[in-house]
Amino acid sequence: MQNVLKEANIDSKICIMTNDLYWKDSKIIDNEGCNVELVWKLWMWETIFTNYIQCEKEGNLTRQINNEHPYLCQIFLNDQIKVIEPLWKVIPSNKAILPILWLLYPNHPNLLRSEYILTNDLKQMPFVKKPIVGRCGQNVTLYDVNGDSVIDETKGNFVDRNCIYQELFSLTNFDGYYPIIGSWIVHGLFAGFGIREDKKLITDADSPVTACCIVWK
Repeated sequence: MQNVLKEANIDSKICIMTNDLYWKDSKIIDNEGCNVELVWKLWMWETIFTNYIQCEKEGNLTRQINNEHPYLCQIFLNDQIKVIEPLWKVIPSNKAILPILWLLYPNHPNLLRSEYILTNDLKQMPFVKKPIVGRCGQNVTLYDVNGDSVIDETKGNFVDRNCIYQELFSLTNFDGYYPIIGSWIVHGLFAGFGIREDKKLITDADSPVTACCIVWK
């Protein structure tokens, strides 16, 4: 990501946690005294929200003491700082939206049946249980028809999260691998794609990524 910023002629620095950032006169600066105005993060928005709630309970939301490190939420929920990954991405990245989309557009060819509870309709087909807020394929369980047997499952850090139930899409196997295509749209136009594939049915953070390149003639 820093290489991308460099190509866009945007000066950037890598900061680990919040140790390289400080308060100075109600602004957040780095360890060289430069104002922080634009950030890109690896933090989940949910982690930032949790930090916000904790700071609110402890009365630290407005704490801005010179030379102290800012709290995580004070960086990313700051009117003076732009975040490259916008806040609205919380909505489409949260799986709670999937049952709503199914309710609005039932049987749409680009949607899988999704419910907040395990319905009789879902039991008539293989289905998957996945946490509403989860990452990297953690705590996902694939069930056969009626949920009588488990096809595959993963462990992880999201076992205590609320879940949705979704129709299981049958992936095609290519030379022993199950590929998943991830694509990006910017301003309504195609902007790139990648293929993550694995010999396992559940794709995770360790699944190999196939580099993709489109050559226009």
